[in-house]
Amino acid sequence: MNSIGADQFNNPLVSIVIPVYNAEKYLDLALFSLKYQTFPRFEVLCVDDGSTDRSVDIINQYVQSDPRFKLLKQSHQFAGVARNLGMHHAQGEYLLFLDADDYFSPNLLIEAYYQAKLFDAEVCVFGANYYDEKQSKMSEMPGVCNFALCPKNTVFSKEANLENIFSFTNPAAWSKLFKRKFILDKKIEFQNTRNANDLRFVLTALAEADRIVALAKVFVYYRINHGTSLQQTKDIDPACIYHALSSLKTELTNRQLYEKLKQPYYSLVANHCLYNLRSLGSRQSFERLYLQLKNFLNNELQLTELSESFITLDNPKDKEEFFDIRQLDVEDFMSKYELFSMKRPLENVEEKNDELETKNQNADNENMPKNIDMSLAQRVYDYYQVNGLWSTCRKIFTKLISY
Repeated sequence: MNSIGADQFNNPLVSIVIPVYNAEKYLDLALFSLKYQTFPRFEVLCVDDGSTDRSVDIINQYVQSDPRFKLLKQSHQFAGVARNLGMHHAQGEYLLFLDADDYFSPNLLIEAYYQAKLFDAEVCVFGANYYDEKQSKMSEMPGVCNFALCPKNTVFSKEANLENIFSFTNPAAWSKLFKRKFILDKKIEFQNTRNANDLRFVLTALAEADRIVALAKVFVYYRINHGTSLQQTKDIDPACIYHALSSLKTELTNRQLYEKLKQPYYSLVANHCLYNLRSLGSRQSFERLYLQLKNFLNNELQLTELSESFITLDNPKDKEEFFDIRQLDVEDFMSKYELFSMKRPLENVEEKNDELETKNQNADNENMPKNIDMSLAQRVYDYYQVNGLWSTCRKIFTKLISY
């Protein structure tokens, strides 16, 4: 490695904050890919979030061999709190928030920093690729930044790109370089939730920024299918996205930005409601989040009073599904979209039962005399097999009170 002058230790230009929690399997590669960046004037603030594996030992190896690496510690409070801690210890002109299980192009810092400096940008957005751990394969990650929605070779803000200000990039902090003075002056901080702690931070920064620039290059390799990502803990605490969206609305309102950004905000809400509901693996988590989102949409956002044309979604079916959240109860929603063993809509099941009953009434063979209908118990059992216990009980109750 080239010699490093004292000024590069004492006056870093980029502060990299990395929350670390039990990341021993991938942490060394992440730190190695930063140690040998082609841009040497940086510091790496590793914030240990109460790890119980060898993560701290790995960090200390870098701390002892390279003064640009530093270790901060906290009890287990999740990544958002760790990022805030690192940010308030940072000294660099720019802030970069990376994850401990990813790795990075050697030109990440030099190209992102000089792009930001060239345009005097408060936020510089760049690209990323997936790295599939199981298949050892790269693939494109277009949602990180849709460069077609950004003005080319110039800076922009909500004033010039209002419709796309929340949709041209995803709300991940690790694909963006932030001017530290801008973040501190605007008092923007991460939430303390288990997941989605960066949504409010990133989108508030985009809403407040006067100078945003996009750099159409891939610098981050985002690891998937490795079993340790925060993304895979959504079922543990599915309500995080609700808290993030609600908190963002409060933040925009307090900053007197909500009315101006109402339309892009609602489109953001629609996309994140659908994405997060679809990503849940358990019925219990789905029902919990669905009920919170339905209450949020109808009471906090008053979606029932909103024209469907106000929200922009690429797929008309997505718009129908989103607006169904405001009016369908969770059982009917799962049934309509065939979720969690709800194989078909209720009315189709009734039609099937009617067909079976008719067929049974017309049966004429040795084993089933004409005068014997399908038993009620069999019909209830078949309905239960398709729709589950709760829907079956509700159906029986509905039938009983109709008599």
